[in-house]
Amino acid sequence: MNYFYIYLQLIHSLFKSTSCFAGRCICQHNTAGDNCEKCAKGFYGNALQGTAYDCKVCPCPNQGACMQIKDDVVICLECPKGYSGEFCLEIITQNIFYC
Repeated sequence: MNYFYIYLQLIHSLFKSTSCFAGRCICQHNTAGDNCEKCAKGFYGNALQGTAYDCKVCPCPNQGACMQIKDDVVICLECPKGYSGEFCLEIITQNIFYC
């Protein structure tokens, strides 16, 4: 298998949907990074597949960041204050005392 050829095809598909100037790209389709190689904050998926649907909206409150840890498992990384859990649905009930 020619990995260099696959790499070139991947780069070609990536740049078909972006505009690059001076080493930086104007990312589209909810992608981010210097070469649009990752999903933007608030989105998850594989940005390098080359389609407009690679980065999906995170299922988190306030468009918080998330991460895909398995094929179909997505967890929220930035829960609002007082909440926790995979989708920020669990209320933190610990006793907090302020002085």
